[in-house]
Amino acid sequence: MNVLIEQIKQGLSDANFSLNSMSDGSAVILDTRRERLLTLNASASVIIAAIQQGIASEDALAEKLVLNFAADRSTVQRDLARFLAQIDQLLKA
Repeated sequence: MNVLIEQIKQGLSDANFSLNSMSDGSAVILDTRRERLLTLNASASVIIAAIQQGIASEDALAEKLVLNFAADRSTVQRDLARFLAQIDQLLKA
């Protein structure tokens, strides 16, 4: 299990966070404690939903993105690592 992904999953389970999916595939995370709204594009929304559903490895998340968006694996892996680090920091801030 990836520690960073587990931290994100735990952060999202906090009662102060509410994930709302939009009809266009994007999503928003409402942070009631800090009174802020985080917007997620479709690929970020897929990542967060997959983490909440129990996917706990970067390889599995990357595979899901490659399949859903017909994207290049190396680009997906690079962008995924960057996104995971950013969302982890946002959830802690």
